[in-house]
Amino acid sequence: MTHTPGPWHIDWNGGMAPRIIGVYAPGLTRGIADVLFHNGSDDPQVHDNARLIAAAPEMLAALENIAEWVGGMCSCRADDEYHNRLFAVIAKAKTSP
Repeated sequence: MTHTPGPWHIDWNGGMAPRIIGVYAPGLTRGIADVLFHNGSDDPQVHDNARLIAAAPEMLAALENIAEWVGGMCSCRADDEYHNRLFAVIAKAKTSP
């Protein structure tokens, strides 16, 4: 599985409609995601969701770097909660449903 390379950015004007925040990648004419407003355009949760989606490629890359570092530095047990959560979230991002 490969995702559209980042960095992704946000179009606060929504592009197509005033009730949408668009998430876009450089060089693409179509969006990565549209985040819809349900409670008016001043709903801070909608803006937070759009920022989180836009940060996804950079967060995944950072987690992969941390996982590589942890793998080389740590003799973590297979039942270590943080180790398992780290690798589980990376797998969630990279595995097809």
